[in-house]
Amino acid sequence: MDAEQLTESALKEQCIRLLALREHSQQELIVKLQRRGFSKNQIQPVLTELQTAGWQNDQRYAECYARQRLGNGFGWQRVAYELRLRGITDADISYVKAEFAELDSQESLVQLYEKKYGTDVVTSRQEWAKRMRFLLQRGFSSSMLKALDKFKPATM
Repeated sequence: MDAEQLTESALKEQCIRLLALREHSQQELIVKLQRRGFSKNQIQPVLTELQTAGWQNDQRYAECYARQRLGNGFGWQRVAYELRLRGITDADISYVKAEFAELDSQESLVQLYEKKYGTDVVTSRQEWAKRMRFLLQRGFSSSMLKALDKFKPATM
């Protein structure tokens, strides 16, 4: 075995180790492997081979990531943004959004709100604004926040 074959086998071993721990997007793998001293020219053929073999799949990664984040009380806008940062294509994001539409619902928003703030009506505009900013930062759309009108102060 020459040095190039040793490097390729070490690279493949590193990829499989990373993928055995959890799903990774292709972009995440490239970044992690470059930090370990491999060049992008070395990485790309190995990743292509792993994708063909079914070890790495961006759509599967997006599904796992979205399920976890939506289940932790984040809205779809935030999840989609984070997936784009991780190199997932808009086509894969659209597919995953359709698959997990039931996790990103008004009901999940109300459950998150009640878990964090309870069921009491807010008494001030400032407190209401603070709560809405929190939910917007979690990735819920302003149109979804209208489901929370029952908690809104009467003076608004």
